[in-house]
Amino acid sequence: MTLLPGGASFFGRLGNVEVYGYSEGIWRTDGTTVGTAQIFSASTDEFLSGFSIAGNRLYFSDGFGDGQGLVSRADGTANAR
Repeated sequence: MTLLPGGASFFGRLGNVEVYGYSEGIWRTDGTTVGTAQIFSASTDEFLSGFSIAGNRLYFSDGFGDGQGLVSRADGTANAR
């Protein structure tokens, strides 16, 4: 079993991996140490929220706390945006 940081605000299944959303980044895991990685990291002054899975994509708000967040997406790989 692979341990991820505590405090995830979202978790769900995306294809054959589990994804975990935190205010500071997104992690994915297939349940193994090798298959666990952070796939998106927020910059120092932004935070992530509003996670939702639709189809084969994870959508989320990537914002600065000013109500002007961008809608971003991830497919379970390191190719988020």
